[in-house]
Order: sequence, then C-alpha cells, then structure tokens
Amino acid sequence: MAGERGARGDRERGSASRGHVAGERGSVTVELALALPVLVLVLAVALAGARWALGAAQAQAAAAHGARAAVVEPDARAR
Repeated sequence: MAGERGARGDRERGSASRGHVAGERGSVTVELALALPVLVLVLAVALAGARWALGAAQAQAAAAHGARAAVVEPDARAR
C-alpha cells in the first residue's frame, strides 16, 4: 500500500542503504595500500632508534668499566 513503510522505513534497497556510496567501493583497500608503507616506515625508524639507544648504552657501560679498571688498577695492562 502507498502509505505503509517496510522494516527499513524510507530507505531504499541497494548498496546505498548499507552505508556505502557507489564511488567508495574499494576505498579501504586504497587506504590500506597508502597507510601500510607509512606504518612500516614508522616501525623501522622505531627499531633503528632502539638499536641506536642500545648501542649507546653498551658504549657507555664499556667506557665506565674501562674508567673503573683504570682507577682500581692503574698499572694493569689491557687484557
């Protein structure tokens, strides 16, 4: 009948009723293709920074160990 509404109300059937505009099909794939390299780059930079910090900490520890050895045994030769 003309005045009755279905379970969906006034919405029409089809892809537009599911919240998708006809031109947006595949947009998630495109967004992922654009965002994934950026995320990988951020992860790579973070890992490189962590490796640099670890190397700096190891160098600092080696310098402290050498300075301590020089103070405790000033006449000792390098082993």
